Amino acid sequence: MTRSPGSVVCAAAALLSVIVLCQVSHVPEHHRGRFAGRGAEPSPRGCAVPEFSDEELDAVELLTSKVRRARRLTAAQVAAGAQYLGTIKVVFHVIYYTQGGQDIGKLTAQQVQNQIDWLDDAFENLDFVLHNVTYTNNQSWYFMTPGSSAEAACKNALVVDSSRYLNLYSVDGGGLLGWATFPWDQAAQPALDGVVIAQSSVPGNPPPYGEGDTAVHEVGHWCGLYHTFQGRCSPRGDLVADTPAQRTATSGCPVGKDTCRQPGLDPIENYMDYSYDSCMYRFSDGQYTRMSEQLQLYRPNALNP
Repeated sequence: MTRSPGSVVCAAAALLSVIVLCQVSHVPEHHRGRFAGRGAEPSPRGCAVPEFSDEELDAVELLTSKVRRARRLTAAQVAAGAQYLGTIKVVFHVIYYTQGGQDIGKLTAQQVQNQIDWLDDAFENLDFVLHNVTYTNNQSWYFMTPGSSAEAACKNALVVDSSRYLNLYSVDGGGLLGWATFPWDQAAQPALDGVVIAQSSVPGNPPPYGEGDTAVHEVGHWCGLYHTFQGRCSPRGDLVADTPAQRTATSGCPVGKDTCRQPGLDPIENYMDYSYDSCMYRFSDGQYTRMSEQLQLYRPNALNP
């Protein structure tokens, strides 16, 4: 189900596993395991890493073409998946710490469920259900940052079969609202796969980033989407034809923002921009098509009937 602006709203073949594990070595080293993030409030959202270079995009697309041939994925299957793919089971890892007798960052069961419901509402072609919740009292892990030893330790200890489940971690964020891994990295780095969000971003927190859209944005990356401003005004852009070219990330909700000469205003309402949560409410048809292909190629075992 999709929110309107007003409401703001299958087993993998053994051969394929070998192909994925081997071919991922052709992705540039500084790209593998890369994170995509949204910066902390109240400043304009920033990213944990620079935008992808043409070399990195070429490497990922080459890998994808090889996996596509191995899986024999058809255009009809991709089109069908853009309408509906299935259910994603989420393992929600709540990281917190205790200080002065108070639990810092410990989400309630209702807050966890509200975030799952928000995800379920945002994606038209996917359902999201809560499979399990874990609670871990660890101050070091609570303050993890992308690529840190704390993140590696946390994920290696807590991850639940990332080929079958979306592992979602709530932490402080270390100055970021969230970050995520991409589908093509899962086979090579299964323990690190998943989405991390700041606990302050779940539904019910103050604006401008407290409605739950950080998780939507990061799960978009987990499903294979780039930022809408990837590639700036280049024809290639974010590899999705129906998202207008966009030179810069959006801060706030500036209606009429237009940073490129190509047709179309900047898609400030798109979940893959950096707009305020109150501004975001949709993915494009082309993004649903891309997610369909990426998930069927790289995360087939995570798709449940």
